[in-house]
Amino acid sequence: MWVFISIITSAAVLMFGIGIYQWRSEKPTRLSTGEATIDPSELTDVKAWNRKHGMMWILYGVIMIAGFAVSLIIDNSLYAGLVAMAAIFLPLILIPVYHNYLLKKYRRSEKE
Repeated sequence: MWVFISIITSAAVLMFGIGIYQWRSEKPTRLSTGEATIDPSELTDVKAWNRKHGMMWILYGVIMIAGFAVSLIIDNSLYAGLVAMAAIFLPLILIPVYHNYLLKKYRRSEKE
């Protein structure tokens, strides 16, 4: 149990750190998906872009801790495990979706 607590806490702290770094960054942040770094001139608002990405990672850390806390309350170990795993893996599916949404929202159009 303590090993799992240590792993979740460490991962959540890492997500908080990434989020704070991206929130404060002057240059456009990116998702580590292999895509090219975005030039600041390609975005309509670099500060908002960075803050949205930073908040995304901070929220991921919060979801990890909340999911783990809820799993501790659940008596059934199967359901507890499912809640904990969902808190870790569902955001991993949603993060790229949100990133693509932000690309559409903040990337300058070809017309500009």
